[in-house]
This record gives sequence, C-alpha cells and structure tokens, in this order.
Amino acid sequence: MGNSHDTFDFYITHGANTYNAGVFILKKSGWSYWFIDYLLSKQGQPNMHCEQDAILAYIDEFGTKDICVLPHPSINSFMYDLYPEYSNVKHEEGNWREGDFILHLPGVGMEKRHQILSNVKVIK
Repeated sequence: MGNSHDTFDFYITHGANTYNAGVFILKKSGWSYWFIDYLLSKQGQPNMHCEQDAILAYIDEFGTKDICVLPHPSINSFMYDLYPEYSNVKHEEGNWREGDFILHLPGVGMEKRHQILSNVKVIK
C-alpha cells in the first residue's frame, strides 16, 4: 500500500507548472542530511540555478518514492492571476483562495506583496 504521509522526511507540492520548492517541509533525519548534501552537490552544475533545480534533479534521478508529493494548495498556493502565462488554473492545481494555508508570491515585488497582503483576508 506504500507509505502513509507521516513516514516521509520531505514534503513538497506539485501544481499547475511543476514541483514547487517555494514552501516545503523537511524533517530532521539521517535521510534529510543526505538529501541536503545531495542538493548541495548540484551547486555550480549546468542548469542548477536554485534549490528547486536540484530537487528536480533528485526527482529525475530517484523518483518520488522517498518523498511525499502533496497537492499544491495544501502547503503552497499562488494567486495565478498575477502570472499571465498561466490562465484558468484551478484551486486544485494551486490557485490560492481564502482559507488556504500559505499564499506564495514568487517574483512579486515588496510593494505589490504589501498591497496584496493588506487587502486579502489570509486567515479566517
């Protein structure tokens, strides 16, 4: 039957685009120390610009059997209206709606973030 959600050391979401490392959970464990070393070993390699690239390299090499892939809005969601390259993204794919746990605003400047967070009810 596979692992239950509480047996993993690394939790990440997958949404409309790909896996997203903007918000993730990493338990302290021997595997996690190995995983961090693996990610750091990718530094400086071609097409490794950030931790997300290294995580995607891990998934390409090892798959997702040792990590828990959660649906995007569970611990990470976006206001996809801010990103014109994504249209018609549903909540189930990570489009934020009131009451979601985390609103992630990648690439949004501080002034715009302040405006959004000042005018949006994030916590019920």
